[in-house]
Amino acid sequence: MNFKFRPFLLLLSLATLAGCNNAGTSSGIAQEPNVTTEPSQDGAICSDSVIDAGIKGSASIRGTISDVAVNPISDYPVTAYFDNSALSIKLSYWNGQNYIHETIAGAPAVNNISIKILPTGIPVLAWTNGGVNVFLASRSSALSVSSATWNTRTLVNNAVASRAIRIDTTPTGIVGGAYLTDTAVTGKPRLILCQTNCHDLSNYQTMSITNNVGNESTNILAAQTRLGFAWCAADTAGDSAVDAYYPVVTYARTSSARVTSCPNATLSNCLTGANWTANAQYVNQSILNSSVQIDSATANDSIKIAGLRPTAPIGIKTYVSGNYATPIGCQAFATATTFDESTQTVGSATTGDIWFNFLRDSTGKFHLTTNSAATAVNYYNSASTLLSAMDGAASWNAVHTMNTSAGTALARQGGAALTSTNDLYSTHFLNIAATKFNLVMNLVADTSLSSAVTSSQNSFVNNEGHIELIASNTANISLAEASSGTVAVAYVDFSAGARATGVLKYSYRNGNELNSTWEVVTINGTAGAMSPSLKFDHLDRPWISFYDDVSAKFYLATNTQTNGSAVWQFFVFPATPTGAAVLPSTPDTSLMMYEDNGTKMPVMVVLDNVNAASKGVKAAFFNSSTSSWSNLQTIDNLGAGTASGLSSAFNESGDLIVAYLDRTAGATNFVKYTSSTNGAVSWGTPSIVGTVAGAGQGIRVSLNPVTSSPMILYHDRATNRLYQSICSDTAAGCQTTGWATGVLDFATGLSNLTNSTSATEGLMATAIIYKNDGSYEIFYPKGPGNSGNLERMKFDDQGSVLSTAAFYNSLSSGLSTTAAHNMAVAGYGVSAILNSTDQLISVFVGPGNKLFQKSCDTLRE
Repeated sequence: MNFKFRPFLLLLSLATLAGCNNAGTSSGIAQEPNVTTEPSQDGAICSDSVIDAGIKGSASIRGTISDVAVNPISDYPVTAYFDNSALSIKLSYWNGQNYIHETIAGAPAVNNISIKILPTGIPVLAWTNGGVNVFLASRSSALSVSSATWNTRTLVNNAVASRAIRIDTTPTGIVGGAYLTDTAVTGKPRLILCQTNCHDLSNYQTMSITNNVGNESTNILAAQTRLGFAWCAADTAGDSAVDAYYPVVTYARTSSARVTSCPNATLSNCLTGANWTANAQYVNQSILNSSVQIDSATANDSIKIAGLRPTAPIGIKTYVSGNYATPIGCQAFATATTFDESTQTVGSATTGDIWFNFLRDSTGKFHLTTNSAATAVNYYNSASTLLSAMDGAASWNAVHTMNTSAGTALARQGGAALTSTNDLYSTHFLNIAATKFNLVMNLVADTSLSSAVTSSQNSFVNNEGHIELIASNTANISLAEASSGTVAVAYVDFSAGARATGVLKYSYRNGNELNSTWEVVTINGTAGAMSPSLKFDHLDRPWISFYDDVSAKFYLATNTQTNGSAVWQFFVFPATPTGAAVLPSTPDTSLMMYEDNGTKMPVMVVLDNVNAASKGVKAAFFNSSTSSWSNLQTIDNLGAGTASGLSSAFNESGDLIVAYLDRTAGATNFVKYTSSTNGAVSWGTPSIVGTVAGAGQGIRVSLNPVTSSPMILYHDRATNRLYQSICSDTAAGCQTTGWATGVLDFATGLSNLTNSTSATEGLMATAIIYKNDGSYEIFYPKGPGNSGNLERMKFDDQGSVLSTAAFYNSLSSGLSTTAAHNMAVAGYGVSAILNSTDQLISVFVGPGNKLFQKSCDTLRE
């Protein structure tokens, strides 16, 4: 029994975890440690860390597809699973104290997944996506190494739907597996094989579309979600030592369940179907799902199969090569080999109809974990360690129900694995709102007891939330620096899973070092928050503008303490929307500071897209001494149109500038610009800046500190381009003249977050940093259709490009193309500043849908 892990599960019982919430104001150190990296390629010393991972809300779904393995190095559980809300494959592993979570790859959908741990401690995964692809992933190092990356590969893309994948590893590190294709014409089982260095995905091969396991001539049964794969340990020299391994596969076709092997000393020959034994029938039924169990550490172990029979007797049956009394070893398996069917049936027609796992422990005892329709997850074990006893009337003990579920079932898969001390870990999806539709880890700590009387412990593997929504609104991250040097960020945490429950948070860096920790404060009373903008005044008080989607009002919030520890005060903007916000033209806010005799006061700009009587871009001055508003102006009356992507900037000279995308159909559907030089008393007539209709997603505007000339950076989602518009005149002069627009990046998939203009374009973002000499840097996400990285471009003071490089790498850029939008990429909502000590600080949503920061010492560049 793994006593190190058991107390953790007792502590995190299902009842306890079900009560977790994110209510109230909280302040604390970010959950994950800061990691100071080695100098980057350009010589800077950088530090990156997670500021906030959120707490999972009940509306988000995680873990409908999962599998579990045991790390042979530590004997701790490792689980891979589909995070439905973040559209990504994730891995969580127990390190002796807690679960560590890693994002492997983006995935639009997953229908089967299989994980194994190599003898070196490196995990390898294979999965199918419900489409035509088979994917592989491996970690760059063993799980004992905390800092690692994931390598990914599309192994199969052959226009034939894939499903029911399983992989397994031999004690020597050979990896094999099989998957099914399920079209009506060409549905077949196919082999996956890696013979050496199986951490390197380039060493994996699979059958061509003209080959299949066992030279199968009949199409497979398409309904299967589980096939069997195992390694037969062979003693070819006759000295009782294992000197070869043969792959064994089970699957079903119409009216027949089949088993086949490839007894070939040259494993690469198994990639040709003719080298497999002809398929032997182990039962004359279309077994719905199957699992095969062979001890790959014992020479010539028998083939044991569990399969779900669709007709009487209905349920899971077990089958043995030869018969239970005198089984035939796997090495001697041949086409004519018969299989003995057990007399006892486990469960019913819905037992294992979606998934089940068939295991044998080190004592020889057998175990089954299964789904039971949509309502339960069950565990059975055998009454005896003797194989012959499995054929008796009492071969399987009565059921132990590990969890029950209510409501409509989602398609799902669970996994199971045994430790060296025979503890059984299993994972499955718990389809209950009260427990937040989450992935559950079960531990059966005493498998020596009958399943009828044993107990299981339950815990949630991953309770992290989702900072950003898949269907987002506008940019939800705003970074600023106080004169004291405190760096802080205002953002919205959408962990609860809906726009109406977005909580406004304020996080500040507790120190001025690159690796100083960040502390998070939840601003109470802000459910429904979106589109925040943060600035500091002359007293280093934070001011945050935002829109509340529940009350349908614009707010300005402030705190008397730089760290946000005092009571937050709220002031309602003097123009109130009256209708429902509709993506992508949702209400937006942007905040500036106007300095008058050393006193900085807020100027708040809002984008009102929903007030049918008075839509428009509006601004007002807030007097912090009297807590009153003045100079309410409608900068641009949108009429029947809409706008999006509000951005603003200011300087100490009193220039206030605003940019946004006017989405009104026709001649005004471009980026617009306006300015004020008198403290928002009046504004210039908005002028059209952009040259491409509809371009203006992720808009950012900034002022050159040398010339006071404005620059606007933005995406064109429709054509995958990043545009830059620069004006050669002053902030006021640029109302009428001086603008020039050019393309900075036009890579395929650059901005292609979605095919719909109303879904996720609000996640696009750009950032601009000016240096005192007029040189500048820009940041933007490369997009899931490309590298998936957060990019950085450096320019000199004349606007010439000095360098282009990834600033923060996606954990799985190789598979970032597999989803129109996923959270395995980096850079959504990016906001960046260059602080007073020349530290470059950026905050963004990155892999795993967490809020990241990366800080670099630019003086070392």
